[in-house]
This record gives sequence, structure tokens and C-alpha cells, in this order.
Amino acid sequence: VTWRGNGVSGNYIGGTGFKPDFTWIKERSGPYSHVLADTVRGNGKFLSSASTGVEDPDFTKFQNFATDGFTVGTHAGVNSNGQTYVAWNWDMGADTPTGFGCVTYTGNGTTGQTIGGVGFQPDLVWLKNRTDGDSHFLYDAVRGAKKYLQPDAEGAQATTNQMTAFNPDGFTVDEDGGSATNDDGDNFVAWCWNMGGTNVANTTGSINSTVRANTTYGQSIVSYTGNATSGATIGHGLSSAPEMIIVKNTQSTSNWAVLHKGLADDYETDYIALNNSSNKTDNVAYWNDTEPTNQVFSVGNDNDTNQNSNPLIAYCFHSVSGYS
Repeated sequence: VTWRGNGVSGNYIGGTGFKPDFTWIKERSGPYSHVLADTVRGNGKFLSSASTGVEDPDFTKFQNFATDGFTVGTHAGVNSNGQTYVAWNWDMGADTPTGFGCVTYTGNGTTGQTIGGVGFQPDLVWLKNRTDGDSHFLYDAVRGAKKYLQPDAEGAQATTNQMTAFNPDGFTVDEDGGSATNDDGDNFVAWCWNMGGTNVANTTGSINSTVRANTTYGQSIVSYTGNATSGATIGHGLSSAPEMIIVKNTQSTSNWAVLHKGLADDYETDYIALNNSSNKTDNVAYWNDTEPTNQVFSVGNDNDTNQNSNPLIAYCFHSVSGYS
């Protein structure tokens, strides 16, 4: 990345496309030396490739690594007003991406196998046995680790010990329930999302919701209770309108209702279902013929998206440049 300095502390230099772990900065229009920073030594610490000097904890030069770049201070070597700079950046794999991770593992048939390597504590885990023809299993931290849904089936939520915990770098699976998550010798894949880590009460819509949202990566989990009222709205916790919403009635046999902006120009009247191979279907009662906004999404009076007194779960996503 290249930039022109502004002389202001905390100047954010973005556009690297990832969170860098090693950054090498050089002034292009002046004589200041190279500045080398990395995440292993930590924020604020730099060395110079043109000097034998010791490590210098000078926050006026390099300050912090950030999601899509880094922050510099006021030193002329990195941020003099009007001067030009270049930085070469490397992703060394420690914590990128922070929004999505995928791991594979082999079951061992025991109680409490810990699966790591996700890169963060996941809030949403989608598991599939690659060896046997078992269902998909989906877990999220809003409903709780032991409660699963099957994206290929219409069934209501069930509770077992197949997955027992969300961990700082992954999750824990048990043999309980057969080959679903930890059968000895079977191969598994898990797709994992960081949905923000904290539940928040949302009262923006006409139906109150519990939301776990990662606004940086445009993805959230939304739990709400239906009221069978056409035109009901639910707060999703994101900063932009969701472009895909996946809804499941967790208490009843029902379709997995999917809204997606790519289905048609009038996508708010259409849906597809995760649990079958049918073409898109027109159903105004799903989304009340209303596009999502940057605060809420709308539902009609269909049981799949708004059955009275039933708990429902929604997974919401919008596009983020360089991520999704």
C-alpha cells in the first residue's frame, strides 16, 4: 500500500486486503530509514533494516495492526504531512481471517475431543461427516452448544452431547449420537463463523430479538419469537441491509427459508429452501414483500418465518469488500 502522510497520530492505512502480521515501511520522498514491525513482537515495537540499533518501542512510528492494514503515529519516518510512503505487508496466518474459518478432523470415538485451528472462538459451526452419509449439523452460540439443527431436514431443534462447547480456537465434540460429529476413524469438515461473540438485546423492530452481530464482516445471528403478524419487523444488528437471510422455526417441522438478493429483481417475494432441491418459490407471506433495511428485516404470517409463539433463528449476511 502507498499513502501520503497527514501528520496526525492514529492515521489508519488500509487496503492491504487482510490483517498483516509483518509490515515494512519506507518513506519514498525523504531520507528516513526503514521501519519493520511484526505481530510476534507486538504493537509499537520496530526495528530498522538499515541500522544495527536495538528494538525501539516508539508509538510515534508504528502503532497497531488492524483488520485491513495498520495505524501509524506522527513520526516523519511514517507520517509527515505531505510526504509519501510505501508499506509491504505479509499475512503470516496467525489470525486471518477473523470472520470465517474451516477445519477438517478425524473422529476418535471418545468423549470430549477438542477441535482447534479455527483461528477464533466460533459462534456458528456447520459440521458434516465426509465418510458417512449423515445429515449436516448446525450449532450456534445463541441457541447453545448442545442444540442442533439439520440444514438438510425440516425437523425441529434437538439437544444432544454431539457438540458440547465453543472454545477460544474451535469447539468440542463427543461420540454421543453415533457418527454425527466424532465417530472413530470418520473424516469431518467444520465451517465456522465469528458472529461477534456477545448477545445483545435488540428492540429496533416490532418483534424484540436477541442478536449476536459481527458488523465488520457483515454477519449476525438473530433469535426471535414469532407473532404471526404480517409486516412484523426484526432487528438484525448489522450496519447494512442483509443480502441473504436464512430462517428456521426451531420448534416446528418447517422449511429452511432463504431470502437472497440474487434470486430476482423482486427477491423479497421469493425464497429457496436449504432442505430441498426445489426451484425458487413465490411466497409473499415469508418476507411480506418488503426488502430488508440497514436495521430490520420483515416477515409475513407464514409459520416458516413467523409462527405465533414459536422461537425462530435467523442467520443474516451482507457483502463485505475483500471478505464476502
